[in-house]
Amino acid sequence: MPDEALIVDRAAAAVQLSLDDVRAWASGKRVFISSVMDGLEAERRAVADAIRDLGADPICFEEFGARDQDPEQAYLSEVDLSDAYVGILGSRYGRQDAVTGYSATHAEYLRAIDRGLRLGVWVMGVEDMAGHQRDFLSEVRTYFTTESVDGAEMLASRVASRLEKIAAEDLSPWCKVGNVVFRARSIRDDGTDLIVDAQVRDRDVLHQLQALRPDGFRAAQIVDVSFADAAVVARPVSVESEVVSGASTSLIITLTRQDSQRGLGALGDSSYSPGTSTYTPADLTEIGLRTALFGAPNPLGEMGFMAEVPDVTGGLLQAATTEENLRSILRLVLVEALVGTGRASRIVQLLLGPRAADGSRRLRLEWEEPSRYGQPGSRRSVEGMAHL
Repeated sequence: MPDEALIVDRAAAAVQLSLDDVRAWASGKRVFISSVMDGLEAERRAVADAIRDLGADPICFEEFGARDQDPEQAYLSEVDLSDAYVGILGSRYGRQDAVTGYSATHAEYLRAIDRGLRLGVWVMGVEDMAGHQRDFLSEVRTYFTTESVDGAEMLASRVASRLEKIAAEDLSPWCKVGNVVFRARSIRDDGTDLIVDAQVRDRDVLHQLQALRPDGFRAAQIVDVSFADAAVVARPVSVESEVVSGASTSLIITLTRQDSQRGLGALGDSSYSPGTSTYTPADLTEIGLRTALFGAPNPLGEMGFMAEVPDVTGGLLQAATTEENLRSILRLVLVEALVGTGRASRIVQLLLGPRAADGSRRLRLEWEEPSRYGQPGSRRSVEGMAHL
């Protein structure tokens, strides 16, 4: 990752979708509705109707029908097969499972987190909330902002709005080329060439991307490119621009992948054994992340550089304009820092909480180690308070 600060298209907004666009996106999507049954019947019906109106399939207990599975397992199986999770919290926690101690709603929420589902949780305006329910709500608020709603109609409207935002995010993904971050309308990757179609609004971003063009005397310099869960090294071939309005420019950026992986740790695939201790490459990655993200001390002392990962904080994300943008851009930076350097095969989970009074946020990162000898790597994770 380059040392210079990120240049983010702060004027970028997710595409404004028509209702037809939303319905086309929603077709075949499954949205799991999670709550206690008693006392929230009207809210569940309203949410299910709102989901259907957008063209997606509501997944809820009322429509499960007879199952061979235990009911609790049937719910979790349906979460596994869903694309998004809608949690509705009222005053009651629900019956606790004899083994796990969790209510069905709590277990479904945890499964949705584990599966990386897009998520929204709403709190019904209640005067009194049971103790376990208050604890559950506090747990949710560690990583997600919840909204209090009053009545089924307001809840259905908020759920529909959230799904429309998810659709817009999915149809205008963030992309990072060099140190420039912007939204793309599409990214095509055939394994050799990358073609990025974007509409840019920020003039600094436009200038930086147009500067990627090769000139008549030399080829363009290679750059790191990250998008979704991919991080590659590529050489710009062309940057075509078309002014589509006074506020934005349409760009087609074509890049060719290079057989190169940059920024690998000093040890590569080797372990490091100072004295009686042995640190595997995965251990070194974890040490580097704890130091970079949470400011933890590096136990390697003078040899701490062996565990360094590229800086992922240091004010680089201050240009993000919204909470959603911050999470998306942080994920891009982490994909480049881990996947792009061969330290991980993929990021499994990234959770980032709201800002606390001291400016820190609870962050949980889980990744999968690179596969070796045809076997998938183990999962590793770090969690703590990060200043972003």
